[in-house]
Amino acid sequence: MATAIINGKRVEISGPIDGDQLANIATQGRPGRRAIITEKAGVSRKSIDRNRTYNPNDLVRDDGKPMIITAIPERVKGADIEPVGTFFGNRSDESRSLIHSQVLEVAAHMFKGQNITFDEAGAHTVIIPKFVLPEGWTPRTTPLMIIFPVEYPHLPPTGFYIHSGCKPPSDKPGHLFAGQAYYGTYGEKEEEQKWLRENNWAWYCAHIKAGAWSPAKIRELDDWKYGDNLFTIFTLINEVLNEKE
Repeated sequence: MATAIINGKRVEISGPIDGDQLANIATQGRPGRRAIITEKAGVSRKSIDRNRTYNPNDLVRDDGKPMIITAIPERVKGADIEPVGTFFGNRSDESRSLIHSQVLEVAAHMFKGQNITFDEAGAHTVIIPKFVLPEGWTPRTTPLMIIFPVEYPHLPPTGFYIHSGCKPPSDKPGHLFAGQAYYGTYGEKEEEQKWLRENNWAWYCAHIKAGAWSPAKIRELDDWKYGDNLFTIFTLINEVLNEKE
């Protein structure tokens, strides 16, 4: 018997289990969701293979702790994507409070000890100064910036930004665009491109499928923890940087 942590809850797995069943437990059968296995360093390596049978020992990490299985929004490649929203405009007090709360939680749990830069006044950007890139990237750490649309959390960020000098492994398809972005996200307009170039940012293209982003309904501030949030975004970032696409 093994224990897997599925969406934050411990689940006992008594014997071999089909990947399809395991994925459905994580996604609760909802369309537009995908289940991934996260390894001990917090790096999301791969999706659950629905055509594979998982034995209990497949769900145990090298250090003996349970594998973490998380349901995340499905990604797509440029078509049928979530709307990108608008950037650096007037943000509601609710959006600002939610982003501030999520940044504090992510800083404490994922980037402890780093001096994260957060635009507290507008809640438009957060920068992780030393984000660890997967093996094969050079250099191995980079500043990483997320730009929140004004409509967050109803709309997610579209892609993310890393230092323009970063180079991916030679066998990884090109999703990195130095000093520019596409599909209406920040960096498509000429003045935005100028700012990205001056600050050495490259946009990494990563799109969430339309209708797959599912933030919680907010009655109290902490309710954001019950839906897609900034932790979801960083899980997607780790996954897209690691997986061969």
